[in-house]
Amino acid sequence: MNFTGPCDYIFSMAVTLLLKGPIAFTVYGQVWALAAMAVERCYATYSYHDYEESDSTLGKLLIGIQWLIVALWIYIATSGMDLSEMKAYPALASPKTSGTLSTLLFILAGVEVTAFSVFLGLLFYNRRKRTQLDTAPLTEKYQISENIRATQLMLPMVFTHFCCFMPTLIGLPFYMKFIDPTVDQRRYIVYLETINSSSYYCVLLPIVLFWRHKVLRHNLRKVLRRNIVSPEEPLNQQQVRHFQLLEEIWNGPLR
Repeated sequence: MNFTGPCDYIFSMAVTLLLKGPIAFTVYGQVWALAAMAVERCYATYSYHDYEESDSTLGKLLIGIQWLIVALWIYIATSGMDLSEMKAYPALASPKTSGTLSTLLFILAGVEVTAFSVFLGLLFYNRRKRTQLDTAPLTEKYQISENIRATQLMLPMVFTHFCCFMPTLIGLPFYMKFIDPTVDQRRYIVYLETINSSSYYCVLLPIVLFWRHKVLRHNLRKVLRRNIVSPEEPLNQQQVRHFQLLEEIWNGPLR
């Protein structure tokens, strides 16, 4: 679409909020989701005696709290906006909201670091705890092993999220706090697109999960081998005996 004047390309902050609001909601939600998972893992580690008997109340409560915090985060970030302000680029930051946004993003960065540290600490703690349960009941040993397994499954995702989101969560508030609190759109847009590495998360996470899990790699090799046309390998004695027994069963009298 072409316009006659350059000013026709700008739009209001209200339109920006409609465009960027859902994106900001998902970003904030992802960070607080990591915090919720860290709290759940802490509870599982603390109550390993009877955790397997617990219901889903804690999970539902954490999800509800997470959504409430994210909604509060969006409200605080947008409460000082001038919806009639005209912008050339859909960015939520403005001279009136830069201070609030920078504080909120710094807090999110702290939540990200804390969640990652908690997962690492829980992994080391549960591994050490497992060596101290020689005389413990089997259910407690099983729960500790499950805590270790669950943490090991979550850590690659948490680490990838940490690497992809921390540059943005640190870089943006640093810029708005110390470099340009007025958030001049000509410079801020270039800076934002330069340090915004959160989009890499969707690409890197499947690669990291595939690389970390041997079962997935093994299944892929099996599929690849099945699709390769090659001479049939001779059967060994155990395989020959196995098929002989199957043939005797199928050809034998019905019972």
